[in-house]
Amino acid sequence: MIFRICEHSVRRYLIPLRQRDLNMATIHPHKGYLNTEFHLYAKGQDSVKYQIIPMTELTKDSMIEGCFKPNSPHSIRLDKAGSYLIQFSDSTTAEISVEDGYKFGGGRYKKSYIFDNCPWAFVIMHDRTYFYNRDTEESYIETISPDTIEEISADYVIFGNSNHQERTVYSLSEQKPILNVSNIIYFNENLILWVEDDELIIFNLQDNKIISRIKPKQYLIDKDKLLYASEDTISSIKLTEDYHHCELYKWKGNFHAILNNELSVYSLGNDSSSQLQVINHSTGELVQDLKIDGSIASVNGRITIDVAKRRSSILNFDLKVSGSPSKASLITSSE
Repeated sequence: MIFRICEHSVRRYLIPLRQRDLNMATIHPHKGYLNTEFHLYAKGQDSVKYQIIPMTELTKDSMIEGCFKPNSPHSIRLDKAGSYLIQFSDSTTAEISVEDGYKFGGGRYKKSYIFDNCPWAFVIMHDRTYFYNRDTEESYIETISPDTIEEISADYVIFGNSNHQERTVYSLSEQKPILNVSNIIYFNENLILWVEDDELIIFNLQDNKIISRIKPKQYLIDKDKLLYASEDTISSIKLTEDYHHCELYKWKGNFHAILNNELSVYSLGNDSSSQLQVINHSTGELVQDLKIDGSIASVNGRITIDVAKRRSSILNFDLKVSGSPSKASLITSSE
């Protein structure tokens, strides 16, 4: 007999954490036209010097130099199309591009966003987005037009477009995109967690780098903890500032499923009979021990035996797939 065992999944929660430090100098927008005004903005107390260097046809005469004070409006126009590198005296750099054309008009309004914790307000047009900080009254424009904006923290938001799976993590402190990924499954003020192929990837927003890659058999996010099965071990990672990793339980036999933040399912046996065990992986306690005549088809939606494929192979006498007909029952049950 083949058994299918089901269990409710656990909800996911988001936990807010801390902010990150600010850079000193920025320029906006990152893409413009021959009549675009590029605005330079400085944080801190010291004046900032800059060099604008064409990335093609570099000569001494083609370099543009200047200086501007913090919190004072400063803008420039570039009369030649191309890509440029901006070097600031605080050792930061930025890249901008100038299209060979002129752009007029303000575009059509799409939607607006304002959040509780993030001080920035966003007005999205069909060809650009206006950024306004209600605390500092700083404002700037980017030639992007997302369909959705999600708040991560005071310093980060996520831009999404309905026509693309990828989403952009945008740093409001650095005033530029820092990450472009799809399948984001969790985020808080410190990290982004997404799935790529068979891997779970954890990206630290404090250092802007990947801190962990995991290939799990199964995973579960419960509040601020990632629980996952890999190799022969159930492990957990605390999704807070310390990212504490802990090995909870090493299993014997076959892993079937994580049911919730305390229980997981394993089996011992062969095709004709199985010993099903429900274990508390936090304590190692055996919660339930069941003797089953037959094979286990699935536990909590995780498929061990493809019943439809086995049924088809038996009907077509394909013993390479189904094995002996006496060992492959087509009866299923769920509870």
